[in-house]
Amino acid sequence: MNRLHIYLIAGLLFAAAACQPKSSDEELMVDFTKEYDSISVDLGDIAENIRLVRLDTSGGNYLSGFYGYIGEKYIINVGCYSKINLFTASGKFVKNIAVRGKGPDEFMQIDAWAVDDKENYFVFHDNGKNYIKRFNLESLILEKNIPFENHGWLSGMTFLNDTTLAFHPGRFADYGYLYFCQSVSGKILFGVKKEKEERKKLGYGGFSPIFKKAKDSTFLLQSFLSDSVFLFSGNKKRKLMSFVNPVSKKINGVTHQNSASILHMTRKNYYLKKGEVRVRISKKSVSLEGSSNSICQMDRSGHSVKIISKVHLPVLGITISDPKLDFHENNKVSIYKSAAAFKDILEQSLENEKLSEEQRAKLAKLNASISEDDNPILIVGDLK
Repeated sequence: MNRLHIYLIAGLLFAAAACQPKSSDEELMVDFTKEYDSISVDLGDIAENIRLVRLDTSGGNYLSGFYGYIGEKYIINVGCYSKINLFTASGKFVKNIAVRGKGPDEFMQIDAWAVDDKENYFVFHDNGKNYIKRFNLESLILEKNIPFENHGWLSGMTFLNDTTLAFHPGRFADYGYLYFCQSVSGKILFGVKKEKEERKKLGYGGFSPIFKKAKDSTFLLQSFLSDSVFLFSGNKKRKLMSFVNPVSKKINGVTHQNSASILHMTRKNYYLKKGEVRVRISKKSVSLEGSSNSICQMDRSGHSVKIISKVHLPVLGITISDPKLDFHENNKVSIYKSAAAFKDILEQSLENEKLSEEQRAKLAKLNASISEDDNPILIVGDLK
């Protein structure tokens, strides 16, 4: 082999290495084309002040599921299409903040909402409206609307401080910003202009956009279908991580599309979501055949990725398989189960011969007190 060939091969190898994604503290690369091991997590290892919350059914407020805010003082269910339900932190029903309808204090389709750090206000945007509704959580009344210039769907909203809101527009919205901040008087204070993102050719990014405060005044942002996660501090942007997903594939007429999203970051771990959506596409229609998600834990020091397959709650003596952990902006973690599903878990746990008599009596009493028609059961903790 002559010297010219050696130089050419060396040059090609150097170029190939330069094109590989870097895994460093500056920018992490998570490769979901690889298979990762599963782990069981003791909830007490990642959270403290773990508690069980049973949402009150007073006033006929029967919930099919839960999606919303969990705080020190209040719990707010935003996931119901017909009502926004307000509860105390212990689960006692307070009132319905708003109901679905075309009236002045009603909503048709909520696309973004937020609660301030002091839990004084709950704000929400009704898609298409030129205002933000503001509900006082202390006086329990809707106050004067916050002016807002609507230009399409919002993917997220949060409080920067008591007088400033931050917004992340949806993929097809026409605000001109990737994210922007405005005062409660309606004045835009600053924003980061939207730019076309060069996306990798492998798979898809996150199907669920993420926009939340990380710490202090920094924001964690991952746009819809983006494979990149950014940290913003004002106008300054730093790429935190990117994902590589398996390419879409078609099996028996059904297209399997993979996605990955960041959910939360703590001092020790990143929490990620690995998902798959199965879609049947024809010339006349598109139908969802099913979907599945896995929650992953990534160690911030060694960058090892594990799939959380089970969560243990030693205090109750129960184990939850395939847990759908939800991570909240105020550093809380929660798991919700329908009352029927939670009773199944309790009954399976009662068959465990290793339970102490005290644990067995406690579980039996809890199981007897729950009806299958009750509202969802929330397991809540404060992340360490």
